[in-house]
Amino acid sequence: MVTTLSKIPKKEYDGTCRKLLLALDIGTTFSGVSYSILDPGTIPQARGVNSFPGQSEVGGDCKIPSVVLYNGDGTVRAVGSEVKLAKADLDEEEQDTVVEVRRFKLHLAPESMRSAWIDDASVPPLPLGKTAVDVVSDFLVYLYQCARKYIRASEPNGPAIMETIEDNIDFILSHPNGWRGQQQADMRRAAIKAGLIPETETGDSRLQFVTEGEASLHYCLDFVKDFGNIKVDSSVLIIDAGGGTIDCSAYKFTDLSPVSITEIAQPGCRLEGSESVTARAITFLKEKFKGSPYVADVAVIGNRFDETVKRTFKDSNKAQHVDFGRRSDHQPDLGITRGNLKLTGAEVESFFKPSLVAAIDEVKKQRDSAHPTHIQIAFMVGGFAANDWLFYQLREAMEQEGIKLFRPHLYTNKAVAHGSVSSYFDHFVTARITRETFGTIVATPFDPTNVTHILRKNQLYISPSGEALLPGAFQVIIKKGTVVTEDAEFSEYCVCTRHDPSTLDKLAAPITCYRGGKRDIEWVDDDIDNFNILGVVTADTSNLRYLLTPQIGMFGLPFYQVVFRIIFLCGKREMKAYICWKENGVEKRSPATIVYTAE
Repeated sequence: MVTTLSKIPKKEYDGTCRKLLLALDIGTTFSGVSYSILDPGTIPQARGVNSFPGQSEVGGDCKIPSVVLYNGDGTVRAVGSEVKLAKADLDEEEQDTVVEVRRFKLHLAPESMRSAWIDDASVPPLPLGKTAVDVVSDFLVYLYQCARKYIRASEPNGPAIMETIEDNIDFILSHPNGWRGQQQADMRRAAIKAGLIPETETGDSRLQFVTEGEASLHYCLDFVKDFGNIKVDSSVLIIDAGGGTIDCSAYKFTDLSPVSITEIAQPGCRLEGSESVTARAITFLKEKFKGSPYVADVAVIGNRFDETVKRTFKDSNKAQHVDFGRRSDHQPDLGITRGNLKLTGAEVESFFKPSLVAAIDEVKKQRDSAHPTHIQIAFMVGGFAANDWLFYQLREAMEQEGIKLFRPHLYTNKAVAHGSVSSYFDHFVTARITRETFGTIVATPFDPTNVTHILRKNQLYISPSGEALLPGAFQVIIKKGTVVTEDAEFSEYCVCTRHDPSTLDKLAAPITCYRGGKRDIEWVDDDIDNFNILGVVTADTSNLRYLLTPQIGMFGLPFYQVVFRIIFLCGKREMKAYICWKENGVEKRSPATIVYTAE
């Protein structure tokens, strides 16, 4: 029996044919790609795409800006590092027609995650006629092209490899912890639109998702030596601080042979990444320069702050300087001396502090949710993790909670892309915690002795079978906070009754989640603002029409009835739902898809 591990063992790829795996990490500010060529019987290795067009540097930490430049007609002019070069080549007329799109990832974020710093200035509206899915699709096209070109050029026999695996490429897309089924559905649509996968059941199986927290865990298991000897019940906290979000995830090792890891707290996610620091700095500068000529330079100063001070700030006792202009730019009362803006350390600290507070709050939530498991070690990755002020302030706060915080030394800004690849073939996380309470809205038989039923008596109606029913009941299928293994199914029976059997040719069940604080809730109108219909799962049951036996209901009218189950699979990285019924005693299942509605 294995009792400790100093290094996580790697398994051979057990597939039957060669395959290419591409992990595309679209970040709010920067994006990256990692890949692996999977050969049967060999141990897979994660590799990075370490050069992109328009870049002078080549290396293991290579990423590209998440930016797309559109022509006036909506076509893509340039992407990533090539945007800067393309803008320099614009003639005067073109400068007025092109549109540069940044931070487009945040347009996909759930409304429930919106933060105070997000406005039209910090996250500009998308170009007319473009949706977030359109922009993500255009960006995916570019990342895919770059990855193919890099593999062809850098791998031995690269062109031959690409030819042999052209139709055998799997993709994995990462996303913040706080994104749910709707955002995954949007990303899947973008991947289909980009031509990465076809819109078929086979194509569907070639695309997987992983949270940034889970991807970062796998990265740390590959590269971090500070874990020491891992034992059963060892726990770890992962903090992924990126451009858009700060994600926190807590895990525990439940087995070592084979390695098995489970979530021990609901993953946290806050829109307080490094872009929020820039947004607060720009808000400050606009107020500081109000009424002066320098208000027109705020965007330029903000960019210079983003490139310099934001990355190097470490001491609130020292003034910070932003070199932005000409020597003739001189206004000491505004802190401007010969083109250089002086900011006090306290002012800069105020831009960072909300992000620190959010990170500390999420850490405490993870710790409290993980109880009685005591988390003793944590790792911080992501581009924002490189800022010393944030790291050391957070480390000090966590040490007071008895948690040691470490920062890997190798390319933490590529942690998600690399970890996504590792998560695909290592797949250590085998149980996850449900984020919300899921169920469906049904009509329930009226009970004249039940007080809650009596209060809703005016909503009562009679079904085709003659039964008195009350609408608006919430039938819970799985509760928030439940630890779910990947293959676990949760289901509830439902009944659909109609006079006309043809109306039973298709079954539809609304998939509903409850995000409120009431533990046991039976009626939607008890907390209606916290209920959200995520979407609908449907089933083609047209074959049933000829198998149904008419029954006699009220007033001697015939009716037809179908009994079915709604089945949830919540333990995987992407939630699935089925409708299940029987035809001649044989169980039938609908496709495992949810048609999501917009939030």
